[in-house]
Amino acid sequence: MSRVEQRLRDGWKHLDGPVDPDSHSLGGTSSSETSSWRWFDTGLGLADNAYVLGIDAHGTNHLFIRCEAHEDFPGPSKGQLEIEKTFLELGIASPSWFLDIRCGSHALTRQFRTVASDVVDRTMGSHRPARDALSIVAEWRALFAQLSDQPRMTYQRRMSLFAELSALVEVAEVTGELDPRWWRGPFFEPHDIEHPNFSIEVKAVGHDSTSTTIHGVDQLDLLDGKPLLLHIATVEESDDGESLESLARRVIELAKDRTSARSALIKAGVTEHGHTVETTPFKISDTTTISVGSSTPRITSGMFADGVHPAIIAIKYEVDLATLSGLASGPSLTSLLEEVR
Repeated sequence: MSRVEQRLRDGWKHLDGPVDPDSHSLGGTSSSETSSWRWFDTGLGLADNAYVLGIDAHGTNHLFIRCEAHEDFPGPSKGQLEIEKTFLELGIASPSWFLDIRCGSHALTRQFRTVASDVVDRTMGSHRPARDALSIVAEWRALFAQLSDQPRMTYQRRMSLFAELSALVEVAEVTGELDPRWWRGPFFEPHDIEHPNFSIEVKAVGHDSTSTTIHGVDQLDLLDGKPLLLHIATVEESDDGESLESLARRVIELAKDRTSARSALIKAGVTEHGHTVETTPFKISDTTTISVGSSTPRITSGMFADGVHPAIIAIKYEVDLATLSGLASGPSLTSLLEEVR
């Protein structure tokens, strides 16, 4: 967890806690309660009171970013993420102008606190943090709009997503980094993971499955001559497992571009706060990983002299899991990644 995330988490925890009228400080920063508002100065940023957290009488969460009187911003906006320039007397410093970023939906409070952390983290070194925050808020509005349009995720899709994200984390652990652009699953490309040096197609199966479904003639075809690994994960519900919400948080923490990671996750239908999916805990009880080659049972476009006829809209076929298990290339995905990374 970054210093910014920890500081803001401490601030929200302080504001959520019981009011102690005799105490107005936390960790060297100041807080106060005035007219049913509660404030917390994060102590972050280049200026005094650069970032202040607030919760109003209605329980709405606010992030206040100090700005100059002459700075112009769009007029007051409404929606899930609202912004407004306002003049405040917080009781923790002299009256000042602030850009007020607030959450218009109490159901999205947890997501808003993530937004606040992202905004502070990405503008903290700026001399005009309020101005720079506008584009970040615009990004998050687009993500929130995607959230509201997401259909309910099927159980099989949740299993598949759990397997994909688990493989993505394993790639990060082996390579020492996680570029969200490697994950292509949300964009319905042939392979779920496209690293510059290898491709991975991930399949999630149940403990009683006897086959796995291959979609299209590209899914088990090599791209740009890179090695292709077919990774089959047996996914089961388990009380001692991990939720998609928790796994999404791990992916975001590992990603070198957290905004892109969140965007991909939301496109896939999940957030780090479980807003769109049930928090069923899963675990991977078994895996089989195959280095795809001439001995792998598959259908590819190269098998058709003139390619696949354009009138054929989709091709999918089942491959026997016992046969694939007999072709396993190594003890684990990690061991194979060590060879091809």
